[in-house]
Amino acid sequence: MKQKKRLMDTIVTYIVLIAVCIFFFFPVLWLIMASFSKSGSIYDLDGFFPKSFSLFGYQKLFTDTTMYDYPNWLKNTLFVSVFSSFSVIIDVVETDVLELICFWLSFFIVVFQLSFLINFLNFE
Repeated sequence: MKQKKRLMDTIVTYIVLIAVCIFFFFPVLWLIMASFSKSGSIYDLDGFFPKSFSLFGYQKLFTDTTMYDYPNWLKNTLFVSVFSSFSVIIDVVETDVLELICFWLSFFIVVFQLSFLINFLNFE
């Protein structure tokens, strides 16, 4: 009897977890499918079930920089993430010289991030 109750509890738990996962993953899937659709609409079912696929939205995102400069933002993000990761790797190795290098790298990364934030806030 206990084993049957435990099995039912497990089944109900997994059903609830799967339902919650579908509930939270569905909007993400909708946006991904709409980004590849030719119409690019997210407000109707043509965005979720596209009749034809296109990469035009991504091409426009990285080539048309009149409104937003996404390629530059991506470059800045990659720069910060690479040097942050590099500084963490250096920080793991605990020698005096490497700690000093890590400190200065971290300092320059923070200065770079602050200058980027100030530049972004002054964006008109």
